Amino acid sequence: MILKSLIQVPNFSGLTETFNNMNFRWQRSVVKENSTVYIWSLGILLILLFKYPELTNQDTQLRNQLLMIFIPLFTALYFGIRYLKKSNKLQGL
Repeated sequence: MILKSLIQVPNFSGLTETFNNMNFRWQRSVVKENSTVYIWSLGILLILLFKYPELTNQDTQLRNQLLMIFIPLFTALYFGIRYLKKSNKLQGL
């Protein structure tokens, strides 16, 4: 009896209907979280490549090549989104 009063199971009826009526605005999340995603992506990339050399079979040349590919790619995406945001071509609304 005491255990029954302590545990309350939430009622999930109608949850699907609630989510079906919602719209996800991806432009808003891209505009608002651009810097955060850029910094976290670079951090994860650097940690993976420097702390786990077995990912590149201890090959520092391969590691450096991967860095030379991904850092400019992430940076180009970051500045591309930043340009679209500043020129009002991409708005979060």
